[in-house]
Parts: sequence; C-alpha cells; structure tokens
Amino acid sequence: MIREEWGSVEEYIVNECKLSPEAIARIRQKLLVAN
Repeated sequence: MIREEWGSVEEYIVNECKLSPEAIARIRQKLLVAN
C-alpha cells in the first residue's frame, strides 16, 4: 500500500509525517548498527 501510494517508505515519511530528509538521515544513522 505505501509503495503504491507514495513510492517508498521514505516518501511516505517525508510527505505524511512531515520529516525533512535531513531528519530522516539522522534517524537512520542512529538506527544503523556497524558490522
């Protein structure tokens, strides 16, 4: 459903949650774990 309407989860977050790409990048950095 998300991909059909917005194309990607990231686009959904930007458009519906009103987070900036910069905020998403900061969240992504905090959630990713280095190997």
